[in-house]
Amino acid sequence: MLAKNTEGLLEGEFPADSGIILKEVVNLSKGITYHGSYEITVPAKVRGRGKGRLRKRFKELKDAKHFAEQQHKGLGERGKAFFNLEAGKQDEVATLVPLLKKFDWSLDDLKAFLNTVNDCGYNLPQVTSGISELGKRGLDIERSIRYCSAHLIPNQGTITFGEVVEELVALKQERLEAKDLRPQSVEDFVNRSTRLAGEFGDKPIEMITREEITNWISTLKLSLRSNENFVRIAVEILNYATEEKYIGLSPLAGFKGAKRKALTGSGRKTAPIEFLSLEQSEKLLYAAAKHPELNLLGCVVLGLYCGLRTEEIKRLKWSDVKDSQENPVVTISAENSKKWRARHVDIPSVAVQFLSLCKDREGPVVKLKEIEDVKRRNEFNNLFRKLLNRAGMRRKEKGVWISDWKHNAMRHSFGTYHCALHENPSQTAMQMGHIAGDIRTFYNHYRGLVTKEQGEAFFSILPPKSQSKLVEFAG
Repeated sequence: MLAKNTEGLLEGEFPADSGIILKEVVNLSKGITYHGSYEITVPAKVRGRGKGRLRKRFKELKDAKHFAEQQHKGLGERGKAFFNLEAGKQDEVATLVPLLKKFDWSLDDLKAFLNTVNDCGYNLPQVTSGISELGKRGLDIERSIRYCSAHLIPNQGTITFGEVVEELVALKQERLEAKDLRPQSVEDFVNRSTRLAGEFGDKPIEMITREEITNWISTLKLSLRSNENFVRIAVEILNYATEEKYIGLSPLAGFKGAKRKALTGSGRKTAPIEFLSLEQSEKLLYAAAKHPELNLLGCVVLGLYCGLRTEEIKRLKWSDVKDSQENPVVTISAENSKKWRARHVDIPSVAVQFLSLCKDREGPVVKLKEIEDVKRRNEFNNLFRKLLNRAGMRRKEKGVWISDWKHNAMRHSFGTYHCALHENPSQTAMQMGHIAGDIRTFYNHYRGLVTKEQGEAFFSILPPKSQSKLVEFAG
């Protein structure tokens, strides 16, 4: 029977030295005792931080004692597991206690953390490595998580770099079919993006870094110009991923400073213009005239004397070449122009004379059998190599082909000799399809490379039937 007042009530640790408190209590209402019980309290420090205090009441003393014994046994099992550890491991576990206390964590909190890491598919070494890497970069975890959540985590699930490339290639193919892109432009993108995808294709797009891309480009050991082309393609791919919200921010955004210049050059220095000598120009023209089966005389004349790009010539029809009118011109439509700007180019009298030797004036200026763009390009290249062979500008020495041909040689020859003859870079620029802002280019590239007399000689080369000879110039 419980006491009728608070004096002499049972209170103390049970079991002994367990830290668990057994207390006899009475319930009062308006000063009258109407019920009694036994209360068991397991303090938070006994249960472990984070669990809180446990308190429970029982009507019978034996039930209260049984509950206390069970609690004590459970705590003992934890202690037994601890003491079964090697001494060194006990010390390691013990060192965790101050750390847990510092962050107001219990061992159960630590267990929950480990379970969370495991559920996310990671392990402690990965977490440790990541935290260490952030520390080296002066970043804290909270800031990094906020940034990644806002900018890097894709809204539509994980997508790889290769999948983004595939999407963009498909869009460019659609534009090609709609004649909104040039075949060579699409081909260049496909070739370079495929090489990039070969390196980064299986990697999630949000995990690509600027350093990975630039380091890979550096290992290719290409020219500065080629490096720039790869950077340009990578920027386009990552910008597309940003637009589609696959990533929040492109790692190449704002990549315009010193490191880019170190990789791609400043753009101020360009390779010197390579043009044909007067003798080479005559040999090329004569070979094209002598071998009509190659059907390249019109191409050579319009390249050398009108400064048209080879790709522009390949898209021309003879109906665009108006060399029989009083003021002969060749019309380059916006659709056929590299810069999508229409222009009329004067046809000089020497070109009119050479064009008169072209007998087949129906359809395209350059007649190719192949339909597919890549095959057409290969067919043209094969024909042009044959022309260079006939002109003595390509030969085989010790089993190796040697060529005197220079890149864009016909167009560069026109710009060089036309600028020297007329001494008017603006006029030359207009003929070649450049805008006024490109005049500086002509001063840097074309002006002063040959004399006015050499310019006159270039535009005085006559067709073979005239028996005309080139004017000889010293130097």
